[in-house]
Amino acid sequence: CGSSLSRGWGVPLPTLVAAAARRARALGRMSPEGVSDEDLQGLIKSLNTLQWTCWKNFSDPVAARALQRLRVPMAELMGYVVSSILQEMKSNPADPQVQAMGVRMLRALIQDSEALKRIVLVGGGVEVLVQGVRHHPTDENLLSATLEAIDELHGLASLLQFLDHLRESPPGVRAGIWAFAASAKAKWSEVQHLPPNDVVRIVLAAVDAHKDDYRVLSKGVELISDLMLEMPEMRAAFAALGGWPWLLQVMENNGDHGRIQLHGCKLLSALSKGGAWAEQHSKRAIQVLERCLIRHDSDECVLYWAFWAVQQLNGARALVAPMRSGSFKSASAMVAALRSLHGVALGQSEGAGAEDMPAVVDAVVHAMGMYSERYDVIYEATGVLGRVAAFVLGSSCTASVRQGL
Repeated sequence: CGSSLSRGWGVPLPTLVAAAARRARALGRMSPEGVSDEDLQGLIKSLNTLQWTCWKNFSDPVAARALQRLRVPMAELMGYVVSSILQEMKSNPADPQVQAMGVRMLRALIQDSEALKRIVLVGGGVEVLVQGVRHHPTDENLLSATLEAIDELHGLASLLQFLDHLRESPPGVRAGIWAFAASAKAKWSEVQHLPPNDVVRIVLAAVDAHKDDYRVLSKGVELISDLMLEMPEMRAAFAALGGWPWLLQVMENNGDHGRIQLHGCKLLSALSKGGAWAEQHSKRAIQVLERCLIRHDSDECVLYWAFWAVQQLNGARALVAPMRSGSFKSASAMVAALRSLHGVALGQSEGAGAEDMPAVVDAVVHAMGMYSERYDVIYEATGVLGRVAAFVLGSSCTASVRQGL
């Protein structure tokens, strides 16, 4: 066999083996300067290919042993990579480019890898990230990326702590609110394990400190509404911490901002689901909703949540003025308003008492006159009038109310 190989290649086999061994030893001693960019990319690609090959053939003992031998060298290699990144960030705290690129590389490493998260944590990664935040408190992009990395390492609780720490910084609050909102949507189960009082207190304080910043305020109200929709404990904490007066003032002061009104109405409807003492604030809330319906009568999204909030608050009174003034300029909007009115529990709140019924009937009749040729409007309006009549006949209302009808 050896002689045939020698004749085929023209070189004795022992000589080939010896030459290959010398080349392998030379490669093993190769200096960094001797490894080109192409070599590095090839090595990484080959390692990835080897990994897939071994996993696909994991039942083969040879492949299993190959993976076993890689455990320690790979852990040491990745530890070295992480250590070098952290060291450069630690040595250049004032350089935003070093910090930004370092955060980007760390996030790429730890994504979907629990092992690398442990390596970063053991290597002091959080301390290095905090150092970057302290040196660049106004760099919103860097803050956002850093907070997302911290969230990957420590979870939502750490983001909440950072939001509390950064509440005096507008860029810090913007980055914190955005990061917390995005993470909460992806990891709702973690939100449910956070102390409701701490969540509401920290978010409210951070948003209120920068309520003149439209971006902070609109995103903050959106986040709070999302939190309130699903968790009664959050609603109770919101009410206890003065959330009702805060929200109503925000909506009153930002009446022309559709996004704030949209999420404000969404929040009102969530608070009305129970556990938030809605009855104490219903009169002012109904007034806020009435102004919202008049100002944003052409915004379907705002109308949808405003109608829903009216129904949840049993605030029939909020619909009377918009219906009478012709705010609902389309038949579809009027139908939605009538359906909301039909869903109100008459007699269950200050905005839907017997004394409100004459005005409600007048508004409904006015709507029927405006859209006399629309069957859907007439149908919904007739249903509302029937409910009002049944309510008045069955209630102990005064003679003046009956006469007004």
